[in-house]
Amino acid sequence: MPLLRSDIRASDTDREAVAEFLKRHYTAGRLTEDEFDARVDAAYAAVGLSQLDRLVGDLPAHPPAPPARRSSVRPVAACLTAAVLAVAVATVVPPEAWAMLLVLALPLLLFAGMALMMLAPVAIPVVLLVWLVHAMKRAAAPLPLNGGARQAPLRGSASRRRLG
Repeated sequence: MPLLRSDIRASDTDREAVAEFLKRHYTAGRLTEDEFDARVDAAYAAVGLSQLDRLVGDLPAHPPAPPARRSSVRPVAACLTAAVLAVAVATVVPPEAWAMLLVLALPLLLFAGMALMMLAPVAIPVVLLVWLVHAMKRAAAPLPLNGGARQAPLRGSASRRRLG
């Protein structure tokens, strides 16, 4: 006999997802601080999924938080660091060493380039096939309950008791 949703026990992950959902609505202004605290306390005390459903039933579905933008400072800092190191090495190494390095390294680089060109007709389809399999697996995987967003610590009296 299949279980109804009201009969299924809630997990800690379910409770945390509901608390995060309530936090988003609190920050959006849909809940007062007292309502938020009461609902978060009730979420952590909930035994079944139906109890969690009742806590969020009057709130609209909330879109997942937008992904954080990556800062472009790191690549710029890395390039500047590499340039400074290259200038420092170039001033310390004598010109004879550079000539020797060029004589030894140039044939190795040409050989490596030729080897890559011979592997490219095989490597490119393999990489595309691996990417396609990965994309298909990712598309078939179920989404997490909280939309894949990282969970931030809660604010309020309920979170202080739980986290502190």
